[in-house]
This record gives sequence, structure tokens and C-alpha cells, in this order.
Amino acid sequence: MEKKVHNHLKLLGCTSPIQISLAYQVFIELFDVKLMHDVEFFYNVNLRLPYLTAKTAKNTPAHIFVPHSTSEPITMSYIEEVQKNICTNSSQPSVTLACIEGDSTIVFYTFTKDLINLQNPECFVRQKTREERKDYLENEIRKNRNALLLQAYNQSVIDE
Repeated sequence: MEKKVHNHLKLLGCTSPIQISLAYQVFIELFDVKLMHDVEFFYNVNLRLPYLTAKTAKNTPAHIFVPHSTSEPITMSYIEEVQKNICTNSSQPSVTLACIEGDSTIVFYTFTKDLINLQNPECFVRQKTREERKDYLENEIRKNRNALLLQAYNQSVIDE
């Protein structure tokens, strides 16, 4: 999978092995850990910057994720430039900077281009409850992953 991602980013125009590696780390975090949907790679030629889009659910709008090493400085002008070049779609005014430490720890910071309308409180509570329920189920699956895999393996051996 890693080689496939590297080749895809090279085809998009990214030639930096460091940027490719950072983008791959964010891909793994979004796809395998956060279980996001429709994770896709893009490359902005003007900024010479790979970025990803991903959805929290199949029918939700895509979020933009920009990989960034913590060894590189971040300035407001850099963030504004990223927003100007990547947030061209008015329905997605935010960009999330995925700051990657040397030990592969990733911290996400979301920057919004303009002010956005706030959700009404009832909708916010429903969304928060849904997210908490999803997080709980993901944690339970993660805790019981080995037992589930073993059970599935044993069932497939019995079926044969």
C-alpha cells in the first residue's frame, strides 16, 4: 500500500520524499485510526504541497488535511496562502493542518477561512452525542480487535 501511495503522489507531481512520507502518515491516521471515508490525495503545484481530503461519513462534506512537519515553522502567512490556494470551494472554508512530530505523533489544528454560522444548540448536542457514540464503538472494536480476528479466523477454519 505504501508503495502505491508513493507512486500516486509522484504522478500528481510531488517529488519530495519527506512530503510523500508525511502525507502517507496522515493517510494512515485518517484511514486506519480515525476510520474516515473517501480519503484522497491531491497536490497543489503552486505551493508544491500534497494534501488529503477525507469524510467523517459517506454523505458528509470532505475535510481538507495538510501534512506538516513540526520541524518546519508555521506562520500566519503560510496558513493564509494554504487557505487561498486549497480552500477554493466555498462549501469547505476550513483547512486542517496535520502537524507530525518526529515520533509520528499527529496533532490536528483546524483553521477556518472566514466566519461560519454556528449550529443551533439542539443540532450540536445531537452531533456531539453521535460522535461520542461513534468514538465509544471504535474504542470497543479496537480493544476487542484481536478477539474478533481470532473468532473470524476460527470460523473460517471451521467452514472449510
